[in-house]
Amino acid sequence: MQDITDHKRAEEALRVSEMNFRNSMDNSPLGIRIESPDGKTTYTNRRLLDIYGYENLGEFQSTPPKERLTPESFQAFSDVH
Repeated sequence: MQDITDHKRAEEALRVSEMNFRNSMDNSPLGIRIESPDGKTTYTNRRLLDIYGYENLGEFQSTPPKERLTPESFQAFSDVH
Protein backbone atom coordinates (compact mmCIF):
# COMPACT_ATOMS: atom_id res chain seq x y z
CA MET A 1 0.00 0.00 0.00
CA GLN A 2 2.86 2.43 0.81
CA ASP A 3 4.45 1.93 -2.62
CA ILE A 4 1.20 2.89 -4.37
CA THR A 5 0.78 5.98 -2.19
CA ASP A 6 4.34 7.13 -2.89
CA HIS A 7 3.85 6.52 -6.60
CA LYS A 8 0.60 8.52 -6.64
CA ARG A 9 2.25 11.41 -4.76
CA ALA A 10 5.13 11.43 -7.23
CA GLU A 11 2.70 11.45 -10.18
CA GLU A 12 0.78 14.36 -8.68
CA ALA A 13 3.99 16.30 -7.98
CA LEU A 14 5.07 15.78 -11.61
CA ARG A 15 1.67 16.89 -12.90
CA VAL A 16 1.80 20.08 -10.81
CA SER A 17 5.38 20.76 -11.89
CA GLU A 18 4.47 20.36 -15.56
CA MET A 19 1.46 22.64 -15.12
CA ASN A 20 3.61 25.32 -13.46
CA PHE A 21 6.22 25.05 -16.21
CA ARG A 22 3.58 25.39 -18.93
CA ASN A 23 1.96 28.37 -17.18
CA SER A 24 5.36 30.06 -16.83
CA MET A 25 6.03 29.59 -20.54
CA ASP A 26 2.57 30.65 -21.67
CA ASN A 27 2.51 33.76 -19.47
CA SER A 28 6.07 34.92 -20.06
CA PRO A 29 6.52 38.46 -21.41
CA LEU A 30 9.42 37.04 -23.46
CA GLY A 31 9.05 35.12 -26.70
CA ILE A 32 9.83 31.44 -26.11
CA ARG A 33 10.44 28.71 -28.67
CA ILE A 34 11.24 25.06 -28.04
CA GLU A 35 12.76 23.01 -30.81
CA SER A 36 13.56 19.37 -31.42
CA PRO A 37 17.18 18.23 -31.87
CA ASP A 38 16.76 18.54 -35.64
CA GLY A 39 15.72 22.21 -35.33
CA LYS A 40 11.95 21.83 -35.81
CA THR A 41 9.93 24.19 -33.62
CA THR A 42 7.68 22.13 -31.34
CA TYR A 43 6.31 24.95 -29.15
CA THR A 44 6.05 28.72 -29.15
CA ASN A 45 4.30 30.89 -26.65
CA ARG A 46 1.81 33.55 -27.73
CA ARG A 47 4.36 36.34 -27.20
CA LEU A 48 6.78 34.86 -29.76
CA LEU A 49 3.98 34.45 -32.29
CA ASP A 50 2.98 38.08 -31.72
CA ILE A 51 6.59 39.24 -32.21
CA TYR A 52 6.72 37.53 -35.60
CA GLY A 53 3.10 38.32 -36.49
CA TYR A 54 1.84 34.74 -36.76
CA GLU A 55 -1.53 33.45 -35.64
CA ASN A 56 -0.47 29.94 -34.61
CA LEU A 57 2.37 27.44 -34.40
CA GLY A 58 1.50 25.87 -37.75
CA GLU A 59 1.86 29.19 -39.54
CA PHE A 60 5.19 29.79 -37.77
CA GLN A 61 6.44 26.30 -38.69
CA SER A 62 5.47 26.69 -42.34
CA THR A 63 7.66 29.78 -42.76
CA PRO A 64 11.31 28.86 -43.43
CA PRO A 65 13.76 30.29 -40.87
CA LYS A 66 15.55 32.22 -43.62
CA GLU A 67 12.36 34.22 -44.24
CA ARG A 68 11.73 35.14 -40.60
CA LEU A 69 15.28 35.75 -39.32
CA THR A 70 17.76 38.53 -39.97
CA PRO A 71 20.77 37.46 -42.08
CA GLU A 72 22.94 37.40 -38.94
CA SER A 73 20.40 35.39 -36.96
CA PHE A 74 19.96 32.96 -39.84
CA GLN A 75 23.72 32.43 -40.01
CA ALA A 76 23.82 31.64 -36.27
CA PHE A 77 20.81 29.32 -36.74
CA SER A 78 22.53 27.60 -39.66
CA ASP A 79 25.74 27.13 -37.67
CA VAL A 80 23.81 25.18 -35.02
CA HIS A 81 21.63 23.19 -37.42
